[in-house]
Amino acid sequence: MKEEKMMILSMLEEGKITAEDAIKLMEALEDMEIPKNHNKNNEETYDDSQEEKSSKPIFNTLGDIGSDISNVLSSMFDGLKDVGNSFIFRNNYETITTDLNLDISDMNFPKLDLKAVNGSILLKPTVNNILFIKVTCQYKKGLFSPDEPYFDFSANENIITFNPKYNSNISIKLDVSLPRKHYDEIILNSSNGKIDIQELNTNILKCITTNSSINIVNLNSKEIDLTTKNGKIQCKDISSDIIKTITTNSSIFLTDLRSLEMEAKTANGKIIVNNIDGEKIILKTSNALIETEDINCDTIHLITSNGKIICNNIDMNRAKEVRLMTSNGSINSKVYGTNKDSYFDLETSMGNISLEIPNLVYKINNQANLGFKKIVAHSAYFDEDKDNVKLIASTSNGSINIY
Repeated sequence: MKEEKMMILSMLEEGKITAEDAIKLMEALEDMEIPKNHNKNNEETYDDSQEEKSSKPIFNTLGDIGSDISNVLSSMFDGLKDVGNSFIFRNNYETITTDLNLDISDMNFPKLDLKAVNGSILLKPTVNNILFIKVTCQYKKGLFSPDEPYFDFSANENIITFNPKYNSNISIKLDVSLPRKHYDEIILNSSNGKIDIQELNTNILKCITTNSSINIVNLNSKEIDLTTKNGKIQCKDISSDIIKTITTNSSIFLTDLRSLEMEAKTANGKIIVNNIDGEKIILKTSNALIETEDINCDTIHLITSNGKIICNNIDMNRAKEVRLMTSNGSINSKVYGTNKDSYFDLETSMGNISLEIPNLVYKINNQANLGFKKIVAHSAYFDEDKDNVKLIASTSNGSINIY
């Protein structure tokens, strides 16, 4: 538990959690620690039957440690206050609003580069050809005079930019109504503010923020890159050749996505994925679970630590390589039946392995002893050179169930 406690103390020092939050996390971790010392008198009276009876509860406890840690940490991080969504200045601050209008009917594949400071960026579609931006600014009195410009707004050729002139003692949020047309590139950059996008067609989309969330719904693109810290990422009904999502200390939710290459990375946050179609998907986190449903991909990599993996309804006829890796957590995977050759390599350092796939030839079936267990099995006439699917699963202190 030392690594988890150091992480909690580090977050407290950086101001990411309160002292009360840190105490609750420490107490939760302490409750999950396994006592190292036993009563000597009890040890002297143990017999073999008592050891057999006690082995299963110990197994379950060890296997659940990672899941419990991940649940505590993930819930705590997801429950942390979204700084950007509630960034409010008090005392000695003024508020002004500015409306910007730009006719972009003559622009082909325009580019947008919009920046906010300590505020959100909201993009929604409009039926006309006028780009409309409502700018809401809160600033410390004396930072600038009311008649002085506090941002730069320009449209040169097909490039539209908005940049604040100040980065401190100010909050600028943007509410953007975007004409329905195809854009070449859209870049959205903020701090302490969420980014929310609805119904967009663009070749490239890049979103960067901190301490807040990124939410995208109904988007067509060739390349999507979403990055935040201490904020969750949610994507739904997305079609893009490449999708990349990165956050820390929060979760990632992906639903109804079609992509050639998809990558989601976080730490201390769970990853939940549903209904994915693509060639390659890589999901990585730590101290949290990964849960997927209905993945239709050639290559599937799910990697975590101190968290369980739940992977249901893998299309094994489509898949070529499936890797499920964790530590201190269980692995459960439900797969479709396959007409092609299949190969399974499953191992755990402490736990049980259940492989409920019929008509397999077992090369290795090491499950007799406590501790390390391993199964290697394949179809009866498995041929490495023919079309096949390989499922590799590895964990420590957790069981594996493939069915």
